[in-house]
Amino acid sequence: ESIREVASRSMSIVNASSLGMNGEETGITSKELDGKSLVYDLIYWKTPLIELSYNCGVETVLDGRQMLLHQALENLRIWGLPSGKVFEEAFWEVMQ
Repeated sequence: ESIREVASRSMSIVNASSLGMNGEETGITSKELDGKSLVYDLIYWKTPLIELSYNCGVETVLDGRQMLLHQALENLRIWGLPSGKVFEEAFWEVMQ
């Protein structure tokens, strides 16, 4: 079964691989994104899949920065380090 066949039957798509990290295409086209409610690409920056998802009007499109942020905030909490809010503000300033 190809990625396009699986994507066609899915309501959401999550890319947890490195595919797209260096600009490679996933093989997913606008046809497979039609009607999707979520595309989540765990890579920390815009990838071809993220760009295509925005252009196709996918309802919710996320990249890996949210995951990276929440992993860091949990680490701060566990170790009792300074306020997560200060870290979060600095994180988004740097990651923009």
